[in-house]
Amino acid sequence: MKKWIWAACVAVALAACEKTKIEKPELPKQQPEYDESLVLGADLSLLPLYEQSVAVYRDSAGNKVTPLDFFEQEGVNCVRVRLFVDPQNNETAAQQDLDYVVTFAKRIKARGLQFMLDIHYSDTWADPGTQNKPAAWADLSFDELNQQVYDYTYHVLDSLNHEGATPDYIQTGNEITGGMLWPDGNRSENLKQFCTLLKSAGKACRELCQNAKIVLHIERPQWTENVVSFYTQMASNNIDYDIIGLSYYPHWHNNIASLATTLKQLENKFSEKEIMIVEYGYYNNWYPDDATFDFTNKYPASAEGQAAMTRDLITELAKHKQVTGFFYWFPEENEAQWTKILDGWTNRGLFSNQNGRALPAFYELKDFRLKQ
Repeated sequence: MKKWIWAACVAVALAACEKTKIEKPELPKQQPEYDESLVLGADLSLLPLYEQSVAVYRDSAGNKVTPLDFFEQEGVNCVRVRLFVDPQNNETAAQQDLDYVVTFAKRIKARGLQFMLDIHYSDTWADPGTQNKPAAWADLSFDELNQQVYDYTYHVLDSLNHEGATPDYIQTGNEITGGMLWPDGNRSENLKQFCTLLKSAGKACRELCQNAKIVLHIERPQWTENVVSFYTQMASNNIDYDIIGLSYYPHWHNNIASLATTLKQLENKFSEKEIMIVEYGYYNNWYPDDATFDFTNKYPASAEGQAAMTRDLITELAKHKQVTGFFYWFPEENEAQWTKILDGWTNRGLFSNQNGRALPAFYELKDFRLKQ
């Protein structure tokens, strides 16, 4: 074969190979493989109000997203929603009455997500410092109050069932270390009555939502002995529940190592119970003045610091096999368009209040569900 013919053949062959290489289709991106036994949740109680306002949610690149789609896309498989008895005179953030919750819960369940119902048994925030009875229940005797707790819980769950929005998890009270429905259900002063109220709430849950799991939710996990004592007391009083629920805010509740100590003690003492962090958040700006603990040297109040704290917490939670759930509280905060949903910015959300873009911590969440 003449040299020029051979050279031409080689050139044609190389060109064909190069064309094949260029036109070879890209392989689709591999989807994350999730552990279906784990619950990654978000308390999105204010999302319907943000959706009704001018709020615009974006991914980190600036593309507009639909919030519920975006959360689900990034691994969230459960939405938590708070409920107040009669919040008509409350601030915007605490206005979730039964109609509001039923409407939102129908959306959550219709798309195949799990739903955690957080019943406050109050007209406003129920937390360590306030466990006030609803105004309409203020003058009831204890027996009447106990019956009202059962009747109200039954009515709430019956309403949700009727609309196809049955909860998968039910919190009978919110941050109830000190009890509920004070003074009648004050734990330190009226333990027996507190337990009676919990039993009445749980009875309605078991009757109407046989497949739902009951969560007993307390706070201050930095006090290990107090946390263990609470659940020991619940066992001694035959309180029927499935999940130990904890709040964990580092600026109030100490470092991750402190939380780990409490988790280990709970696992040792209550090996038959699941454990969930049902509230967690960390600041992406403006560390709060009321912080009990300051971790800004390692985890600054910035987008990067928020992501680092979230990443390290998830790494620790993976070491605890009884921890089956992890919920971010109020990730939907987004005041970039001056929605005025809040009186002031909280700066613990997962979207920038300046431009509505998802912050780095948002993309850390799915690691909780990734198969090890």
